[in-house]
Amino acid sequence: MARTFTIGRNGDQPFKISAGGVSGIHAEIHIDDSGHWHVRDLGSTNGTYIRTDDGSFTRIGSKQIAEDTILRLGESSHLSYTFMAHRVLEPDGVYGYEFKRLRMALRQQEEREAQVRATVELHRRINLISSLVAALIVVIPLVVSYCNSGFSQDFASLGNIARMGFMVLVPSVLKVVFSGDDKKMKDTVAMRKTILVCPKCQHALPDFDIDNMTCPFCKAK
Repeated sequence: MARTFTIGRNGDQPFKISAGGVSGIHAEIHIDDSGHWHVRDLGSTNGTYIRTDDGSFTRIGSKQIAEDTILRLGESSHLSYTFMAHRVLEPDGVYGYEFKRLRMALRQQEEREAQVRATVELHRRINLISSLVAALIVVIPLVVSYCNSGFSQDFASLGNIARMGFMVLVPSVLKVVFSGDDKKMKDTVAMRKTILVCPKCQHALPDFDIDNMTCPFCKAK
């Protein structure tokens, strides 16, 4: 059966919204007969936003969403209100569904971090191996040259100068190519603060509390 909920400080949603940045009638969530979810901003003053995969929020006018889409009413501040779309189907104060989804989000976040760490480690090894290879390309001919005709006679040859330049250039180029690794790791870890948060009070939660499906700040569970 199709259902429609008006969301806002004066809306008919099954939970209270008192945040000052939320309009009286702010948005509308519609669930059609096929179980598809849709959200529409109702001309609110401060806008309706949905959270994207990277944890950021984007403003929308009207959009099809999922049951576990995170919505924010109003611009990012203490005056906004953030909730999961599914909340319209639950009695006020019941957060079991949201915490189960949060545990799934934690596993996904752990996988993302593991993948980035693996990539960073691979790049580190490539850089190390390339540096060793570049060094060998320089050292081996010099050793051979020393054995054959004396080190001092061949050291300043154009070939050896070129090889030494290569030894310096390769690691430098790879360092530039892989320069975004630290930022990518930092950005990935930072996603925890926007994704792994309490469904009620929006405080960032440690892994332990997510796995135990409870918030130590507002006691939601």
